[in-house]
Amino acid sequence: MSNVDFKDFSDFAKAFEKEVNDLSSRDQIAVDEILTKSFISKNTPYLDFNEFLEAGGFSVNTQEDFDSIDESKLSAFVTEKTRFSNFQEMIDTAGQEFLEGRFRKLGFK
Repeated sequence: MSNVDFKDFSDFAKAFEKEVNDLSSRDQIAVDEILTKSFISKNTPYLDFNEFLEAGGFSVNTQEDFDSIDESKLSAFVTEKTRFSNFQEMIDTAGQEFLEGRFRKLGFK
């Protein structure tokens, strides 16, 4: 039978609660926080999300520019240049990896 150190568990629970509170207090998480250089370079032939967008012919200088992108054109570019079938699948996968990374720091595997 394994012994559990409740002090360690208490510290873990506090860290977990802090992480959950931090994430839930945000209205949004920035796209570039989710679509990191690491994620983009691993899943596309580009070094970062800005380079990816530029290669697709998308001019993005502001949030409004990003919001006005035709998602069907962006999804078509994603399909052409990545293993993802559309932009939503790409952002969902990146979001999952983002969350896994945040919780991995707490000791989750």
